[in-house]
Amino acid sequence: MLLIILCYGAGLFTALSMRRAVLVRIAPDRTTMYRLGKDGTVYNRFRLQVANRGHEQAIAQLSIEGLPRTAFMDFENAVVVAAGQTIQQEFEIQAPPSAALAPGVNHFRIISRVGNEKDVFEETFITPTKD
Repeated sequence: MLLIILCYGAGLFTALSMRRAVLVRIAPDRTTMYRLGKDGTVYNRFRLQVANRGHEQAIAQLSIEGLPRTAFMDFENAVVVAAGQTIQQEFEIQAPPSAALAPGVNHFRIISRVGNEKDVFEETFITPTKD
């Protein structure tokens, strides 16, 4: 019985020591596939959740890879999260007509950096298809 309790305690300690202090999640908001601006700019909406489970303030920095000439719209790419705080917000990525993305689905990555930790989120950017 004592051996079982020790094994359980060691497993719990290992699990807690391996968890990240800051958890970042990014997911597409597909209530609308994309939004098309009057000038031809294409917008895709995403949801961000940053949970700081640590004891110090943290900064999550986001960047885009694999989508040339795109940018975050009206969104600071650095999110400051206080200790114990969880932030949820939505943001859009915009692709101007000069981005020349393929019609339909374009694959790219959103990179999240918190201190020395890096997360890569494989995402899709949807553009209008030509009928």
